[in-house]
Amino acid sequence: LAALSPERRGEATARLAKDVLGPAADAPDAALAKMDGRLADALRILRADLRLRKGARAKDRADDDADDPAAAALDKARGRLLGRASKKHLLEQVLPTLLALRHRLRALRLGVAADVEATLAEALRAHGAAVDAVLANDPMLARELRYDLKRARTAQAC
Repeated sequence: LAALSPERRGEATARLAKDVLGPAADAPDAALAKMDGRLADALRILRADLRLRKGARAKDRADDDADDPAAAALDKARGRLLGRASKKHLLEQVLPTLLALRHRLRALRLGVAADVEATLAEALRAHGAAVDAVLANDPMLARELRYDLKRARTAQAC
């Protein structure tokens, strides 16, 4: 995933959301239980993309000195545009699908629900307040994710 250009990475994650997560959210219970391996893989890729985008933003801030200022400015603008498009897609398409999927998976007591929650936590870590706005309908989940993030940070600090 890191070897792909930001455009291709965005296309790949959009296709995963459309071709794997969307149908899984609408699938009958028996079919959903059989899809847990594919769902886990798709969620792992989505989490990796969120981490890469977060790292790319930090790298862009650090790489302000370049040989060609015009090319650097163009790359920076392109990165911002791709980041905004990716964030909009995440907030409008992927998060509602993940929330619906999480509720169904927890009702069926499938283990892949933990992967959905980890992906939601990664989205919260990457986009903070914007994800909080989407999670406003489920304040309990928002608190759980915040608690998990806080616990993960303290575990890393130790």
